[in-house]
Amino acid sequence: MPRLRIATGLCISLLLMLLGPLSAQAQDGGWSLLLDPQAELQIDDIRRPEHRELFTPLTLDQLYTPGAHTATWLHMRLPPSQQQQVLRVLSPFLDYLDLYLWQNDQLLSHTRTGNKLPLSSRPLPSRDFLLPLPTSEQPIDLYLRLSSEQALRPDISLHTSTALAADDSSALLFGTLLGSLLMLVIYPTVIAPLFNKFQPLQDASLTERVTRLMARCGFAAKGLFVMDG
Repeated sequence: MPRLRIATGLCISLLLMLLGPLSAQAQDGGWSLLLDPQAELQIDDIRRPEHRELFTPLTLDQLYTPGAHTATWLHMRLPPSQQQQVLRVLSPFLDYLDLYLWQNDQLLSHTRTGNKLPLSSRPLPSRDFLLPLPTSEQPIDLYLRLSSEQALRPDISLHTSTALAADDSSALLFGTLLGSLLMLVIYPTVIAPLFNKFQPLQDASLTERVTRLMARCGFAAKGLFVMDG
């Protein structure tokens, strides 16, 4: 049905428009990556010179964690800031996430959370992982350790707390997605009959050919109809 195809195209276009700004927010510079194939390195190992030299520059839109019980380490040096910032990690199947904050040779904090841990382990109540960062007059070294059984493409972005509080784009995205799926379900059965007439297909030969095709494809239908217009 042409109108259904048009509605589907509009829904997909709208979702892509909403996803664009979200992806752009993750393009924070200054990140580097180190893959730990055996998931055996600890933060003290990571900070040794021989491992620091192994970090490679990364843009977050290229971030990919291979899974299979490996660990991925990320590093970023946060510049001095008097503005409260929040690190957001969106990854619904991330098993474990460790955040280490270092200043000079002192560990400021260690946060451990993940989907394999209780929701109470999350610093802020959210379906995303929201990790508050301290204000400081000196640079802070941020280390993230990501580990999961599954290969993932986590979405990571850095926000000011004010901007994050005002950002409702995620809720809008999920609402639009659910609304689009609902529209695809109710359009053929509820909306389209209000504007078009549907009659059973009268051509027996065509009905038989379409029925055989659907059987080969494993597709079930309650009937074949012809729509006017």
